[in-house]
Amino acid sequence: MLKWQTANEQNTNEFIVQHSLNGVEWKNIANLPAGNNSNTILSYQYKHSNPTRGINHYRILQTDLDDRYNYSETRKVKFAKESQSFNLISSPANGVVQVQVHKKTFLSLFNANGLLIWKKQFSEGVHNLNVNGFAKGIYILKNDQVIKKFVL
Repeated sequence: MLKWQTANEQNTNEFIVQHSLNGVEWKNIANLPAGNNSNTILSYQYKHSNPTRGINHYRILQTDLDDRYNYSETRKVKFAKESQSFNLISSPANGVVQVQVHKKTFLSLFNANGLLIWKKQFSEGVHNLNVNGFAKGIYILKNDQVIKKFVL
């Protein structure tokens, strides 16, 4: 849960909650309208419903009506690692599936008919799997402990 307050807002347009796995590449995960012009304390909050296990970075981008902007301080939050060896972070978007690998493992990708598409070893970390050009349908990503399905 991200919470923040403002004591005074002048020409404030919105607050954009940003998330990063590495503190360098940021994604906008929420937009909250601001109070525009206010001299009272205003409280804001946003719940990130699917943070990644491990370190997550957060910051708030405040935009003004006159196109000026400011960033908050960056905050790091560590979520305990799961006992599972990998998780799907995101479903296919722009031909990429993001996978969080918690410990070195071999992953196998199968189509809905059970045909092995590939088997690769992955180190711990976040990996982008290119599924651009794959046929639409159900795919299964698995190792010896976990089976995850996703739809293209």
